[in-house]
Amino acid sequence: MAQAESTSERSGEGSVSSLTVVVPVFNAHDCLRACLASLDAHSPGAPVLLVDDASEDPRIKPLLVEWVAQRPGTRLISLPVNRGFVHAANRGVAEVAGDVVLLNSDTRVTTGWLEALTRCLASDPRIATATPWSNNAEIVSLPEACVANPAPEDPEPWASAVRADARGHHPELPTGVGFCMAVSRAAIDALGFFDEAVFGRGYGEENDFCRRAADAGWRNVLCEDAFVVHEGGQSFGPLGLKPGGEAMERLLGRHPDYLRVVEDWIRQDPLADRRAAIVASVDTGASKASTSGRIGTGVARDRAMTDGMDFTGERFTPECVREIWYEHQHRYAFAAPLCAGRRVLDAACGEGYGSALLAGAAAHVDGVDVSPEAVAHARRRYGDDDRLDFHVADVTRLPFGDDTFERIVSFETLEHLEAQDAMLAEFRRVLAPGGLLIVSSPDKAVYTDQHGNDNEFHVKELYRDELESLLARHFPAVRLLGQKLLFHSAIWDLGRARTVRLQQAGGDRLDEAVTVPRAAMYFIALCSDGEANLPELDGDLWLFDDAEESVYTHYHGEIRRNMAAGGIIAERDREIERLRAELEARDEGPAWWARLFGRRGG
Repeated sequence: MAQAESTSERSGEGSVSSLTVVVPVFNAHDCLRACLASLDAHSPGAPVLLVDDASEDPRIKPLLVEWVAQRPGTRLISLPVNRGFVHAANRGVAEVAGDVVLLNSDTRVTTGWLEALTRCLASDPRIATATPWSNNAEIVSLPEACVANPAPEDPEPWASAVRADARGHHPELPTGVGFCMAVSRAAIDALGFFDEAVFGRGYGEENDFCRRAADAGWRNVLCEDAFVVHEGGQSFGPLGLKPGGEAMERLLGRHPDYLRVVEDWIRQDPLADRRAAIVASVDTGASKASTSGRIGTGVARDRAMTDGMDFTGERFTPECVREIWYEHQHRYAFAAPLCAGRRVLDAACGEGYGSALLAGAAAHVDGVDVSPEAVAHARRRYGDDDRLDFHVADVTRLPFGDDTFERIVSFETLEHLEAQDAMLAEFRRVLAPGGLLIVSSPDKAVYTDQHGNDNEFHVKELYRDELESLLARHFPAVRLLGQKLLFHSAIWDLGRARTVRLQQAGGDRLDEAVTVPRAAMYFIALCSDGEANLPELDGDLWLFDDAEESVYTHYHGEIRRNMAAGGIIAERDREIERLRAELEARDEGPAWWARLFGRRGG
């Protein structure tokens, strides 16, 4: 492939004028102000193009207009209608003749960042994109990779550390990261830029561009001597798409090997030694610089906060408590005996707690999740078990051969996908003959219609008949169980009309033989390719709790607090009645005095 050098603006090592900084803007006023202040501090002479994508916050426009007016060489484009990050980025890049740096408005740049990116692009005409280190940049995050590390209180020690560690050859990356990405004009001219028709408002567009570049012989690299702070999820957040889901399907439609390429890179972790050296350097420098014992860079705080994943509602984490803990732990506890001695796939394993639980019984467990962050966390937290492996993979495109697993477990995954048939078809492909799939999903009639739950991560919830029809299309034999939290988590067989001895008050009578189930909140299905391969279960009802009865204890505490509050309210009511009586007595006093002395009221 013939590749022409960029325009003359790229010549001159260290010259900031060879790169134009393009900043798409949508709301996020406070982050934007910090971003502009950092550009003032660290890139005062750089050409900057601001693209306001019809921000709704009335503070944005005056801030941008004032900032541009005070900085020669900067420009502002105000779009009349909001069309999302991809359109705003494309519009900005189209306005620039030379190389660009696409910079999110929820970033803060540091000393030498733009000079470093300029040198990086100029070092090799085959470089299409260059991404700096950051606290929150997925595969090039510090101090932990694939983790949204908190922004350091002072980013300059990090900027100094990455410069000191730089070795001059800019390591290859499987993809650039769009929060701050320098892009060669030659690559843009050869490939086009972000594909708005395919990726819409955003997510996946920079990965697509980088993989197109790699396929055409270009390089995506780490700018190893630059560090940029990234808050994450601020700019374009309300109107963007969630990562994964349809955006990931579109990306994989173009690049079927994308997850495998990223997974291989994460597994090899070629930046591990650099990351460790940089973190050690910052730790040492912070210890020497601090006279109060506080690590100003926040490294110790960052590490403490990465022991567990933040709970966002998309994935369960074992740090959750009460009801959600019961439900998720019970499903894996129920599945573990069915996986004993088997090779198991935990599909959409999340942060890995369930895979680790299953590994206590199984011969081997492979956990897969579409989130590199979740997989990286699972490897750190549970990776010392040789019966466990974790992989970045899409459940609709599993990186395993046919008939690989004897058991597949996939809890609370179906409702997160539109491509539910594709997922089940993959499960059937990798499930060995006579194997067993254990899959769960909420009953929309109870979870949403009855209880009013509104989970933003649920793309397609199913009613019972829809679930049964879906499963039957892929598995000839299906047995449906139900789960619902009582003070225990309960799983029971929906296909048998047996009774469980249970005392239950109902109106003015006490039933001693109650038919289970009640209405299930979730379904758990055991699926195989024939009735004979469905296991004979050792009961009709399975209960799960913890020795401390934490849910009951919590509710009991709430009841005691409510009773105490009721007593306080009753006492206050009595006090109010006493004060009201005193006021009424005072109102009657003047009338009595007036009558006694012959005065008229009013």
